[in-house]
Amino acid sequence: LAQVFRLLLLESAGPQHFSIMSQVEMGYWGIRGLGAVLRMVFEYKEAQYTDVQFTDGGKWFKEKKPEILAKNPLANLPYVVDGDTVVCQTNAIMAYLGQKYDMEGKDAR
Repeated sequence: LAQVFRLLLLESAGPQHFSIMSQVEMGYWGIRGLGAVLRMVFEYKEAQYTDVQFTDGGKWFKEKKPEILAKNPLANLPYVVDGDTVVCQTNAIMAYLGQKYDMEGKDAR
């Protein structure tokens, strides 16, 4: 499963989109949930990011989701926007952030 996420990520992102200094936007509901682990990665890496928290379904479904959907057909929460790259779904985002912030480890152990 991890390899599938990695292939989807590489297909959609490509290596040209990994800019450590870019301002990243992360969106999720206004709860910890699936967004918590992403926030932890950003904080651990001292990354500059905007944490967009939706407390109103209308803001997500009527305003932001159509914008994300135009860039990624799998639009869902959580999402990460990094320049032209839009990654949705927690596991795919974790794979993306692992590559972006060099957190993948040196081997399978």
